[in-house]
Amino acid sequence: MKLLEWKHIKKTIISLKFLNSLIVRPQLKADYSNGSRYNKFVYVYYGNGIYRLENGETINVTPGMLIYTPMGERFIAQWEENSRLCFLDFIIEEAESGRLATIYDKPTIVFEDTPNNIAELFTRVGRNYPFEKRGTALRAQKYFFDILYELSIFLNEPWIKEGNNRKLSRAFGYIRAHFTEDFSIEQLAEYSGYSPSRLRTAIKKQTGKTPIEIRNQMRIDKACEYLATTEMNIGEIAVKVGYRDTFYFSNYFKKCIGISPSKYRRQSGL
Repeated sequence: MKLLEWKHIKKTIISLKFLNSLIVRPQLKADYSNGSRYNKFVYVYYGNGIYRLENGETINVTPGMLIYTPMGERFIAQWEENSRLCFLDFIIEEAESGRLATIYDKPTIVFEDTPNNIAELFTRVGRNYPFEKRGTALRAQKYFFDILYELSIFLNEPWIKEGNNRKLSRAFGYIRAHFTEDFSIEQLAEYSGYSPSRLRTAIKKQTGKTPIEIRNQMRIDKACEYLATTEMNIGEIAVKVGYRDTFYFSNYFKKCIGISPSKYRRQSGL
């Protein structure tokens, strides 16, 4: 299960050919026997369904699941009448070859434990660009790229891929969703179901880092993205990722990355 590296995505996607985002009562039966024309994300708010894949596999779909189906994949989806879903259908084109591409190296993928922040992004897409506004759906590109970015972090975090501890997964999900906030270890422990001391020990053993170090790394990673892709000034970026003191942020950024935020931006070409 591999998402294209985020930097690779930003460099190779030259055109978001089509983006359709909506919350909708789905067709009770959708037959894609000739293969879907789009890459497809489906987030399930409520209601159950069944995916029948061309290899004969049957997937039982329940609320909270996120499904990715690449372009050309053949399947039949059946849903309960009261189901509510958010679809993101899109085509991407690689810059060098000009070929249409998928973003995963696997066929249909089901994320059973969708991180809270990714689920919230789909909720925002559906809330801001419902079916009635589908003509303005291209304005949802920001959420689309945010979803890809968060998924790239989720799939590339070794402690998520290798660990099967639900309490730890909840803890990492909380850090990811609240990394711009100054939460306490007690808040994190209460959310995950650990005691504070056991949580520190478990995270340190799994990652070699403290919860605060993980949070700070997420802040710096997000700051790098903002520096490379936006025109926000350094102070605005500092606040955006959770630092009120621009001077402190700049010094900490240089300590982590090796160069100042301004130099990082210049080297990124913005």
